[in-house]
Order: sequence, then C-alpha cells, then structure tokens
Amino acid sequence: MADEFFRPFFGSGIWAQGEVTPGLWYNVATMNSSSSLGVKSSQLDRKWTTGASMWWMPTTKEFGPRGGYGDWERHEKVATRFGFSTTRSPEQRFTSSTSNAPENTNIRLADSVNVFDTGALAPGVTVENVDYRILSFDAGMKYRGIFLQTEIYNRWLDNFQADGVVPVGSIHDTGFYVQAAFFPVPKKLEVYGVTSQIFGDQDAASTTAPSTAPG
Repeated sequence: MADEFFRPFFGSGIWAQGEVTPGLWYNVATMNSSSSLGVKSSQLDRKWTTGASMWWMPTTKEFGPRGGYGDWERHEKVATRFGFSTTRSPEQRFTSSTSNAPENTNIRLADSVNVFDTGALAPGVTVENVDYRILSFDAGMKYRGIFLQTEIYNRWLDNFQADGVVPVGSIHDTGFYVQAAFFPVPKKLEVYGVTSQIFGDQDAASTTAPSTAPG
C-alpha cells in the first residue's frame, strides 16, 4: 500500500501528545532516525528526525477506540476526522562494512529502487545522504457500521550528497489510499475494500526510472 511506501518507520526519542480543545488533538516527536530497525548506535549522527500530526474530530469529538479502522462501535451520529501529518528526516546510507551495501533500506523511489543503491539516480553514482520530507492529509467518517477513509501523500527527496553528479535536485512523489468498510452483521462480519496508488515525479522520470508504480 501507498501508506507503507511513504511513511517513516520506528525511531527512538521523545514525544508529546495533547488535546488543544475538545476534539482537536496534536502529536509531536523528535527522534534519532526515521527508522531504528537494524541501525547500530555507532552509525547514528547528531541530526534529528522531527514529526508532527494534528487531527480534528468536529462532529462527535472522537473516532472510536484509538481511531481504529471500521465502525465496530456503530456510531448513531456521523463521526468525522480530518488531519495532517509531516515529517522531516536527514537520512544517511549506513554503509555495510562487509558488503558495501546500504543498510538504510526504507526510502524507495517510485520504481521501488532504494535511493541509496549505487546507480539509483545516475550510472555508477552512490547517494550517501538525502533529506526526506513528507506532508500528508487525511479525512474519514463512521456511521452505523460504515467506514470511509482517505489519505493523500506528498514526499520530497532533496539535498542529495553523492560521490558523483546526480541529474536531479529534488524528487516530489505523490500518492493516496482509500479504504471503505461496513458491517452487514454488526460486530460479527465486516466487508472492506482498499486501494492505493503512487505517482512518481514526472520531471525526474527521464533521469531515474519508470515514474509510477501501484501501491
């Protein structure tokens, strides 16, 4: 799904969450990396990953337990949620000492190639550092067992530092997902469907690879 392609993963750091006014929530975080999976402490630098989310639930001031997918609780009044999220992370390759392969495998181009793979942006050129930014918007509703949600993504890769010349200064990929579900038998049987799409940067397509891929 597009969600897996665009989103950051799991970092270690500090975070804060609170309710500004009934139904309006925020979450902010500062972490050591956008993904700590498989990363050694000796590989980390002093650059921080930062992120924030805000969401508003205007009609019922809630969106079910933990904002979960599906209207398990069967809202008798339309529950709505609108939000946005953003993350910025300076990413590095984390080169393997044994194979010279990148250990940072989370950031992919629209054709699924790891941006840190040699030749990903130009023949024989290896990207060592890149800035990753994302901005997404989401909206959802729940009513009498019916659930509908969508999210729209924007991701920028820029500030490339490589061992050669790369033909692009910035890559802007976009995408979305839509999910719908309902309970024909309340709290016992749910039917759902989901679709997503990733749209690669057309301006960078001629210098990278095929610019679109299904989510």
